[in-house]
Amino acid sequence: MKSKTINNVIFAVSILLFLFILYRYGFGEFVANVQKVGFKLLPIIGVWLGVYVLNTCALRLVAGRDLAHRIGLGRLFALLVSSFSLNYITPFVALGGEVYKTNVLMEYTDAPRAASTVANYYSLHVLSHVLFWMLGLVYFVFNVQMTGDLVQILLMIGVFIVAMISLFYAIFYRNFLSGTVGFLARIIRPKSLGEKLRAAQPGVEKTAAQMKEFYVSRRGSFLLGVFAELLARLFSCVEIMIILSAIDIDMTFGQAMFFVGLSSLLLNLLFFIPLQMGSREGIFYMIMTTVGISSGVGVYISLITRIRELAWIFIGLMFLPINKIRTRQHSKGNPAPEVGE
Repeated sequence: MKSKTINNVIFAVSILLFLFILYRYGFGEFVANVQKVGFKLLPIIGVWLGVYVLNTCALRLVAGRDLAHRIGLGRLFALLVSSFSLNYITPFVALGGEVYKTNVLMEYTDAPRAASTVANYYSLHVLSHVLFWMLGLVYFVFNVQMTGDLVQILLMIGVFIVAMISLFYAIFYRNFLSGTVGFLARIIRPKSLGEKLRAAQPGVEKTAAQMKEFYVSRRGSFLLGVFAELLARLFSCVEIMIILSAIDIDMTFGQAMFFVGLSSLLLNLLFFIPLQMGSREGIFYMIMTTVGISSGVGVYISLITRIRELAWIFIGLMFLPINKIRTRQHSKGNPAPEVGE
């Protein structure tokens, strides 16, 4: 009953947030921009079908053969698209989809494994972003004339990437997660909250052990998952090339990779801005000049990508009740045992 209530609340709140985003965007402006891009909107949306298929392949590798078989590839795809939709519309910190994903996976396995699967996939998704940013920096160094200000920006970005990789290593190889929970349990006040953290620590340690097991003992699945996620990032660059072709502007794949990589990095640094309102348009406007294209085109790209996002958010939200019904039927007929890889 609890999981049903959570699914229903998530669906209702998500629909309200989607309507709010559409209202803020403006229905008239939405229609006008759809007409401007014309039939090329279909391949733009189709690019992200390919992206999500690659993401699903990575999630399947993370989940393991036994858990992925119980869920099914189609349900994994629906779950992933739904979770990304919830992340898009979650204000301030885009993690609403991870809570939903964990809730659904717990219909198929125990809580520690569900949590470790979600955490492993999220970290793998972030790692692919870091690698993608590094590729964008390589393009930048060899194709953009360097100035003192640009060198400083590159150094700052480089420090950020190194910090991200170091944090990744600490969390998944040095038992950072369970160690942090134990430390907080000792110092936090009131003591009752510390006792609750201590009570939860065995479950946290089990989750952390399963997370570490994926990176240490299942190295092949880990590397294939990173490759699938990185390939998804690269494939998403085609979207920018299609958008610009609609207004007769040619962009090379390298330029598109640099544009998507740098904008992704800056938008992630500004994660606290609700729904990326204003930040995306400003960042796209700024980056366009670095690739030799009129800066005003960046605003146009931002508008079209928001239309694509709205389309996939809607699709993902329509998957929410499907996921709910399917997991409810599954749990009634086939209770999920605790099974390891």
